[in-house]
Amino acid sequence: MIGLVVHLDRSVIYGEYVTGVQAIWLTPRATYVRGKLLGTTGKTKSEIQARSGYAVSMIQFIRDKERYYGFSLSFMKIVGDKLDERNEYTSPHVGGKGPGHEGFDRYVTARDYPIYGWELHFGAASDLPDAKRWLNGIKIYAARGLDEK
Repeated sequence: MIGLVVHLDRSVIYGEYVTGVQAIWLTPRATYVRGKLLGTTGKTKSEIQARSGYAVSMIQFIRDKERYYGFSLSFMKIVGDKLDERNEYTSPHVGGKGPGHEGFDRYVTARDYPIYGWELHFGAASDLPDAKRWLNGIKIYAARGLDEK
């Protein structure tokens, strides 16, 4: 995974929140491919993509107990089939920070292994009848180095 396209919607009560996410993948042939949109399109979208030669090592997010509001990504340099933690940088945050900035920071990390897949879970916005479904769960799959058993 080398980036994300984050779809966002806005609520008067909750501010910006994530309605859908599309991963950007680096293929073995060094081409970029956008994955399927998980969730729904939002009123706006932002793209976060790694510099050439880097891949996503960590996804930081702002959330509360019910929804995700925004993301930033950490990237590490690709070295063989692993990531070099000595060469790391973080993207700017995209999306909201929760109502009254009450959201809290969390992250999922692959440490120094490339992310090769993920699952996203969406919930109905029962407190926002006209709103789209919001992101409320993330799981990642990381590739282990070829030298590991």
